[in-house]
Amino acid sequence: MGMIHSLLTNRGYLHVGAFHRSIGYPVKNARVRITARGNSDIIMEELFTDSAGQSPVVDLPAPPAEFSLNESIGFGLKPYSEYDVDIFADGFNPVKIEGVQVFPDIRSIQDVMLNELSGPVGDREIIIITIGDNTLYGNYLPKIPEEDVKELPPPQGFIQRLHKKRRQQ
Repeated sequence: MGMIHSLLTNRGYLHVGAFHRSIGYPVKNARVRITARGNSDIIMEELFTDSAGQSPVVDLPAPPAEFSLNESIGFGLKPYSEYDVDIFADGFNPVKIEGVQVFPDIRSIQDVMLNELSGPVGDREIIIITIGDNTLYGNYLPKIPEEDVKELPPPQGFIQRLHKKRRQQ
């Protein structure tokens, strides 16, 4: 990690939001732990969400922006940093998001929907979400070709316009 870490000369920003899955309410005081990708021993930041379920914005090491602008400059390295984010909140199953992407000079927003515990506290199931490589870097199938201009489907019904009656004076 030493050589790669020394290439992370810029800063990117991460903002985490925690919400109740079934009702969408913000989760206050959720603990957010940001660690180096694949190494939970290297804690980058640990913070808590506010009453709106939002963490403070944190700045994290990121590679130079040139990595995403010119392939030969980045030596084949990803043009973004990856972090794991663990979210813990009382009454909810913990969530681990692996591979959260942070680009230089950009604020990344990672929202998470938390499931309420249904059984005793000891029965917490850790939910793991893995984010795949970004399309700038990942190996994905080519896009399926499609027409630039498509015909609109035929109308299926009618629009009724209601008018208010005017009062006579």
